[in-house]
Formats: sequence, structure tokens, C-alpha cells
Amino acid sequence: MTIKIGDKEYKLKYSIRALFLYERITSKSFEMAGLEDQVIFFYCILLAQNPDFMTFEEFCDAIDNGDLDITELNQFVQEQQQKQQELAKKKDEKKEKGKPSKKK
Repeated sequence: MTIKIGDKEYKLKYSIRALFLYERITSKSFEMAGLEDQVIFFYCILLAQNPDFMTFEEFCDAIDNGDLDITELNQFVQEQQQKQQELAKKKDEKKEKGKPSKKK
């Protein structure tokens, strides 16, 4: 997926690299506790896939100036997290099916 900021398109990918960048930038474990965490993670998603991406200050300016609608990024992240949860659930269900039943 891509997103357009100004006249340039950037790749979007929910990745382990983005999570690593988030933890490196914030010096804390990944969590989406508030708006600041969300914006930093959105920045990390873009930075991880676009090495020539803008600075964090330029990114915030793009949001403030209306060049970027963060609701689009928020929707992308929510969809990706939902996919991750569904995969984890399927993995758990598969694991449960493989376990022998406990009968007395």
C-alpha cells in the first residue's frame, strides 16, 4: 500500500522494522497509549519502508498543514493489527486441535 504526502508517494507496511524503530526512538516497549505514540508509530511505519523519508518535524508539519490525514494511517494500522489478531487466533486454534483430548 502507498500513501501520498504532498506530491510524493510513500510505501506503507506494518513490519517488525517499524516496531524496532518505534522502540529505538521512544526508548520504551511498543504500545499505542495515546496520540503521541500513534504519531510516532505512523512515522516509524513510513520511515522503515522509505529510507529517504522526511524528518519527524517535517512529518508533523505535513499533518498540521493538512498534507497528510492521519485517519488514513490510523485505519491502515487498525486493519493490520486486526489481521495480526486473526492470524494469532487461527494459530491458537490449530495448536488446540493438535493437542490430545484429556478424557478420564
